[in-house]
Amino acid sequence: MKKKSINIKAFHAEYKKKKKVLGPFIKNIHRRKIKGLRTLVNSSSDAVWKEIDCTRCANCCKQMTPTFTATDIKRVSTYLNMNRQEFIAKYLEKDEEGKEWINKKRPCQFLGNDNLCTIYEVRPYDCKGFPHLRHTRWLDQRQVFETNMEYCPATLKMIEMMYEMITGNSVIHK
Repeated sequence: MKKKSINIKAFHAEYKKKKKVLGPFIKNIHRRKIKGLRTLVNSSSDAVWKEIDCTRCANCCKQMTPTFTATDIKRVSTYLNMNRQEFIAKYLEKDEEGKEWINKKRPCQFLGNDNLCTIYEVRPYDCKGFPHLRHTRWLDQRQVFETNMEYCPATLKMIEMMYEMITGNSVIHK
């Protein structure tokens, strides 16, 4: 199957239609007794990545920001030939709670015009795992998926697939 380009406007319209069903589903999925959840998660993730190519989207890099750990800051600043303080001053700020380092601006300053990361080899850990579809503690991450559905076509697609497999219903009833 050929991976298609992502139309962000169409994706946002699709998200708005589906969030009323998928939001409560993912928020409360931990209450369901689902046999073989890990297998379901893995097969859904595999199916999603056959369809979606992040480099044709990069909406996460345009709309969201990763958190930067101390290790990320050291690795990226070294890669950019900057010291830690210079890197932080130029690119980062604390989040609203004042706990974590995040990008000062969006889209990400390291996103190239071609939707590719210019620091891909040393990108933050948060970016490496995004959108965390195969997280080992999947049920504990449901609030993350609920948020990510708004920004990530892969997350929306996976949650939709899981909804349909678990409930036997279509997300949008015709």
